[in-house]
Amino acid sequence: MKYILKDLLIDPFHERDWLMYIFASLMWLVLIIIVGLMLWFSVWIIDSSFLTVKESEGKVIERYHIQAYAETIYVVSGKVMIPVTTHHNDSYEVVIEINELTDIFFLQQSDWNNINIGDKVYCKHTNGRILNTLRIESIYINKHN
Repeated sequence: MKYILKDLLIDPFHERDWLMYIFASLMWLVLIIIVGLMLWFSVWIIDSSFLTVKESEGKVIERYHIQAYAETIYVVSGKVMIPVTTHHNDSYEVVIEINELTDIFFLQQSDWNNINIGDKVYCKHTNGRILNTLRIESIYINKHN
């Protein structure tokens, strides 16, 4: 294995062939991207595993309603293009801020109708250790603000 990597990554730079030089440069680029993705994934796993659940008060800073829509893509099957239509239901979401961190939380329509921008909500959430992220697991809407 080490000889294969040496042949692909190091030896082409010793030759005077410009095509091999470009090939080796692309191989190094691919290797750097793969190692970077592996490091990022490792940090993400460490950051989001075995976190304690906290309860805090958050504030609704934005609310969105995305209407239902359908999208059609065409899939080639042999010499025929077959339409595949996907229907997306209405989406009701709010952006909640806790300690200057924000997260999007999806709601049912009845809950979304009862919440306004600026309302306080009680949230069960977790915070990332390294990346300083917020993940809201559930909310309780208190209409006695």
